[in-house]
Amino acid sequence: MTLKQCYEEIHGDYEGTVARFRGERLAMKFIIRFLEDRTFDGLCSAVENQDYEEAFRMAHTLKGVCANLGLSALLSSSSRLTEALRSGEISQVLPLFQQVERDYTASVTAVTKLKEEQES
Repeated sequence: MTLKQCYEEIHGDYEGTVARFRGERLAMKFIIRFLEDRTFDGLCSAVENQDYEEAFRMAHTLKGVCANLGLSALLSSSSRLTEALRSGEISQVLPLFQQVERDYTASVTAVTKLKEEQES
């Protein structure tokens, strides 16, 4: 799998990301580092504990990571969750979080596949 194929699989912004990192080499390095990011784990814990202040902080951080890496689908869902938390729409948190979880899983699956194929 190429970097471009990975981005296509997750409906990401390949062109914008490669431009932002001034080439595929650096973009590849940082997208693979995404697998080490623990922001989503923090979001899961905060939502589970109904700590909405921390959930907001984690969702907002995840949104920023996604914007930098061009993870468009995950950016969109984490943005919606961030705004619901910001405005105190607690009844929306769980369904929005579930979409973030699906988008995160899809992103991690694709990036893991990319990493494994690059290492072999």
